[in-house]
Amino acid sequence: MAHAVFVDGGVVEVNAFIERVAHAGLDYRFLLDHYDRTSFVDGIGLSVGIVAATLAGSALSGVVLLVALRSRSALIAGVARGVIELTRNTPTIVQLYCAFLVLNTLITQTLHAHGANNPLKPFLWVVIVLSINKGAFHAEALRAGLDALPRETLEARNRSASRGASVSGASSCRSRCARRCPRSSTMRWSW
Repeated sequence: MAHAVFVDGGVVEVNAFIERVAHAGLDYRFLLDHYDRTSFVDGIGLSVGIVAATLAGSALSGVVLLVALRSRSALIAGVARGVIELTRNTPTIVQLYCAFLVLNTLITQTLHAHGANNPLKPFLWVVIVLSINKGAFHAEALRAGLDALPRETLEARNRSASRGASVSGASSCRSRCARRCPRSSTMRWSW
């Protein structure tokens, strides 16, 4: 029985496709079996779902960790620093094992003792752990980027935001440039 697959805008039989990629050293004979093919496609869908959820979750957790890291409260900043250091300095697989095998087991036992089921499924655990793990790296990258900005830039942004006008920031920039370089006062400014 011939199976059809769409490749390069045309229809190619699965057998021909498998033979063609076999020359490149790839073994796709499992595509001939319906069960294996279904599992493969389901696995691709699950992987794409994990990647999409982790991208969104890591961006969100990175921003949350950054805000906590830059908090005026020493306790909040310390907890954020601890989470970042812990997640950055332990392997991801160890974090997955601890979260799923330890935390999930404890949560499940506690909920079963009260007659409830654990709503946290393996997919959610993977997304949570990967999001926090990658979010820690995002938070550090964002922190480093903000720390690399000159203090004057941040002060000018805060001043112009408090005055509600960006023109005042431009004029103060011109006056700072004129003080640093006398020749700049004779230059024509475009803003």
